Amino acid sequence: KILFSIPSLSLYLCNSCDNFCKYILNAWLATMFVERYKVSAAEAGGWLAIVEAVGVVSRVLAGMRDPLGEKFRWVASSVTFLLQGAFLFLAFNAPNPKSCALFLTLYAFCTGGHSVGFRPRYFETAPHLAGLLSGYGNTIASMASAMGPVAIGMLLGPEKGEDTELDNEDERWNRVAWLMLAVGGGLGLIGAMGLGGGKKSNKSPTESKREALSGSRRMSYYELSVSVLADEDFLKEIGDLDSDKED
Repeated sequence: KILFSIPSLSLYLCNSCDNFCKYILNAWLATMFVERYKVSAAEAGGWLAIVEAVGVVSRVLAGMRDPLGEKFRWVASSVTFLLQGAFLFLAFNAPNPKSCALFLTLYAFCTGGHSVGFRPRYFETAPHLAGLLSGYGNTIASMASAMGPVAIGMLLGPEKGEDTELDNEDERWNRVAWLMLAVGGGLGLIGAMGLGGGKKSNKSPTESKREALSGSRRMSYYELSVSVLADEDFLKEIGDLDSDKED
C-alpha cells in the first residue's frame, strides 16, 4: 500500500518531472546556444558551467537548512516547480545568450528547493522502506530521463527525414519552451501538491514491525524480512525475548 499510495505516486511524479527537464538541459542546451545564438562551443560551455555551479551550490545550501519542516515539503516543491517552469520557458524564449544564461541560472538556483521539498519525503514517508521506495522512484525517474532528450530530438528534428532546418529557428526552440513549462511547471506542481495528501504514521519503525508480526497490519514477507534485518534494535529485542523464555 505504501509503494502505491498517493504520497508515493506523487514522489515518483515529482522525481520524473525534475529528471525529465534536467536531462533535456544536459543533452540539448549546448546545441541550442550554438545553433540559435551562433556562439562557439567554448563560449556555450562557459555559460553552462556557471549555471551548473549555481545549481550545485543551491542544493547544498538548501540541504544544510530546513526552514519549512516535514509538514511543508509540498509547499517547497510546489513553489520550486512553478518557478523552474517559468524560468525555463523564459530561457528557451530568450533573444540572446546572456538573457538565456540569466534565466537558466535562476532556474538552477530554484532547484535547491527540492532538497527540502520532495527528496526528503523518500525517507519520511516510510522510514523502514526508504530504500525500496527510493528504488521505485529512481527507476521510474530514469525512464523519464531517457525519454526527455529523445522527445526533444523528435520535436526539433527535420520533417520527413530531410536534413534541413525549419525556416524559423526561434520557432523550433519555442516548442521546447512550452514543453518545459508543461512538464517542469504543470505536471511537477501536480505531483508536489500530492505530497501533502495522506497521513504519515507517527510510530517508530520498531513499533511498525512489532504490529506486523502480531498480525495487526499486513506486510509482505519481503518487506518484513528486509525491514527486520535492517533494524538492529528490533533484532536485539527479539533476542532478549528468546532469552527470557529460556530462563
